[in-house]
Amino acid sequence: MLWITAIFFEAFSFILTIGQKGITNNLEGFPTDDGTMVFLAFIFLIAMVMAVLSLSLKDKANRWANMIIGAIYAIITIGHMLAVWTLPSYNPSYHTLPLWGASFIFKVLIVWFAYKWPK
Repeated sequence: MLWITAIFFEAFSFILTIGQKGITNNLEGFPTDDGTMVFLAFIFLIAMVMAVLSLSLKDKANRWANMIIGAIYAIITIGHMLAVWTLPSYNPSYHTLPLWGASFIFKVLIVWFAYKWPK
């Protein structure tokens, strides 16, 4: 559930940004070329796969997968937030900070619950 919620926050942020600024040749300061869009598709896809794997993996594999992938996603979220909000040419949408912040918190919770999962 945490994976689905975390990725929902990010998707909703993108939807609001596109609705506010319209579809242009960049999204939140990054180009919307094919490579970027494929990268974003994989980011969303991996998170959705993790939601399914969280229900189907054995405990030890589930714990490690959630700790590792959750930590990577939390780092990506912080990196994205810092990159976008520090771009001089970027005029941020103020809805992005609480949505990305919530997404980051949920990813940290994924790692925390996986770490505290009984061995």
